[in-house]
Amino acid sequence: MTKLLFALLLLAMPARANERLDALTARASCLVEANRIIKLSVPTQGIISRVHFRRGDRVRAGALAVELESEVERAMYEAARQRAESTATINARRAELVNASNKLARIRPLAAQAVSSRQQLDDAQSAYDQAVAGVELAQLEQRLAVFEAQRLHATYLRRQASSPVDGVVTKVDPHPGEYADPSAPVLTIAEIRPLRVEVYLPLEAYPLVRAGMRAEIRPQEPIGAVHVAEVVTRDPLIDSASGLFQLLLLLPNADESVPSGLRCGIRFLD
Repeated sequence: MTKLLFALLLLAMPARANERLDALTARASCLVEANRIIKLSVPTQGIISRVHFRRGDRVRAGALAVELESEVERAMYEAARQRAESTATINARRAELVNASNKLARIRPLAAQAVSSRQQLDDAQSAYDQAVAGVELAQLEQRLAVFEAQRLHATYLRRQASSPVDGVVTKVDPHPGEYADPSAPVLTIAEIRPLRVEVYLPLEAYPLVRAGMRAEIRPQEPIGAVHVAEVVTRDPLIDSASGLFQLLLLLPNADESVPSGLRCGIRFLD
């Protein structure tokens, strides 16, 4: 009989904990926010030539968003790329090497038979050595040209800025024709997939919640509907003045049907 009573008490404890948590969350402050706010700026100074998005546009990660005037940088990069891809100098030096090698091969037996002078043999050997060095120097110059093309390409790319996240453009400033500076953002992008749900609960709820728990999120009307989010962080700091702590959840929002900036209701799932 005692064991049966103890088992019934154990079964009743989670139910009581859930009821207590429901009561505490019923009056909790719940807010749906963008997961991140990205203030996108260009890495260098210059005049804006093009902004690819307007306020309210959807942006995908990696999409080119802003371009500065870069005709000079593009031309320098193209010229360097042509030099890096060209093998004309190496081919010319190889042809000289073949010619010097053939000449040396002809003079060696003649010098051995005393038909050609020692000076002619030395000159042929020197021309061959110079041709070998010429090929190596041409190959080195091409490798350096590749590095120079890569440097100029990086310089050219610094005249552009791409979105690091999927999101929505919330602000565009400055505009094409205006001066851009790395210290001033050109675009502000809100990441809304996923969304961040901030919940402030009283201290009594602290031992009842943990990372990994799921909860139903009900955004305010007219958005409404029920969405499932997961707890990712339980703030270890309690606000002594209010006796509240913050709970952070992520709401997938795969279809981007929920905008940010909404108040919400929350109910934890078993």
